[in-house]
Amino acid sequence: MNPKGWRVFASTASFFPGGGLAVADAQCQADAAAALPGSYRAMLATSTASMASRFSTTGAPWVRIDGIPLVAAAADMFVANGRLVAALDLTSAGTFLLNYGGWSGSTSPQMAGTLAKTCNDWTSTNGNGIGGRVQYTDFTSMQAFDNPLDCTNTADHLYCLQQ
Repeated sequence: MNPKGWRVFASTASFFPGGGLAVADAQCQADAAAALPGSYRAMLATSTASMASRFSTTGAPWVRIDGIPLVAAAADMFVANGRLVAALDLTSAGTFLLNYGGWSGSTSPQMAGTLAKTCNDWTSTNGNGIGGRVQYTDFTSMQAFDNPLDCTNTADHLYCLQQ
């Protein structure tokens, strides 16, 4: 965590389902390794865990790498039907993504997904997943604007959060 809060960014490259949650987490960590200290995970739900269950909800708020807070308090990042102060559309390299998608796996940060909505827990390119749009600040659009989303989609990024 930096003095302003927990860091958050959108992955530089798109995420292609098929390798599982560990591959998604590794992609976030690799993006961060070039410029950001700490450990990072993908904000993805699986069939057994919600997005929120993968992160601390205490302490300072989530902050983009340019210092702009996304939420007022850490727990606000995972409030169902919540709203961000700013969009999660900035990559770890400092590039803004315009009109790109972001995988989520669930329509709510507090709910686990299903195998049918998480590309079989991110291990398959068959079927569908759930994703949203990085430029939106309301959680419904950020997490589930694209529902269903074909698992062969190669244009959606990851939301990466410091843990």
